[in-house]
Amino acid sequence: MTSTKNCYNYTNQSCIDSEGGINLFVSGTVYKNGTKMSDYCIDSDEQKGYLIEYYCEGDEIQKAMYSPEKGCQQCVGGACITPTHLYISKT
Repeated sequence: MTSTKNCYNYTNQSCIDSEGGINLFVSGTVYKNGTKMSDYCIDSDEQKGYLIEYYCEGDEIQKAMYSPEKGCQQCVGGACITPTHLYISKT
């Protein structure tokens, strides 16, 4: 990975997380082989307020979903703004 003030070369094959791993309180993006996955909030009626958090596990992109009851009381712009319990539900 080449880095200059948060400018990365994402063409290499490694999985790279802009926030350095699971961080519910920072919106980040995961990169691998030209694929780019950004954290986001779900706005559908069934799962309103849920956070989808992308992260690297080894060299693979993974995602976890945090509900308002399990880690993310309020989701705004791909990040939680109030901490609660931290339980991971891998999907």
